[in-house]
Amino acid sequence: MTVISERPRIANVMKLAINYNVISTIELISQSYIFAEKCGLPLEHLRDFYQQLWFAHPAPKMYAEKLLKRDFAGRGGFVMTGGLKDVRLMLSTAAEAGTKLEFGEIAERNLSNAVDTGMGERDWSAIHELARKKAGLA
Repeated sequence: MTVISERPRIANVMKLAINYNVISTIELISQSYIFAEKCGLPLEHLRDFYQQLWFAHPAPKMYAEKLLKRDFAGRGGFVMTGGLKDVRLMLSTAAEAGTKLEFGEIAERNLSNAVDTGMGERDWSAIHELARKKAGLA
């Protein structure tokens, strides 16, 4: 086991960061299940996707690395404008089905802001730079 720090606060921050990912994933899966159910998709297909593909898929690993290295050149990922188009399609389809994708609304706002600031051809994970700026890190 890796020792993160001798300072208890740092270990607690690690625990909180991990739990934030867990609860965010729970919320995202919940919203996806509701969206799928409202649109008539059998939930077993989505569950199978999560269990067999997504959590073993290289994309989450790739994006964790892109964010860590702040490498948003658009290689290997999805350009911001394409991501914004797809998120807007997700939101309109969810609205037609009578449900909301709340994290999608946040993503749409952040992607739109990024495109408006000239980041449209960068990887969509470059929204990280806007979040860093809001947090006073840029």
